[in-house]
Amino acid sequence: MRQIGSRAREAAAAFDWARITRSFERHLNDVLQSEAGDAAQRRAHKHKLDALTNQDKTGV
Repeated sequence: MRQIGSRAREAAAAFDWARITRSFERHLNDVLQSEAGDAAQRRAHKHKLDALTNQDKTGV
């Protein structure tokens, strides 16, 4: 158990708040970019549906 505790302490010492913060920010940025892409796809799909609906109404 002491050896496991010692190794865990060494592993934990390798992390610092700046590194953890940068990693967290990268993950948040990835999520935001993914959400933005999804939103753009939804807007494009809605635009196509609106165009088709308007076409049906006008016959054009």
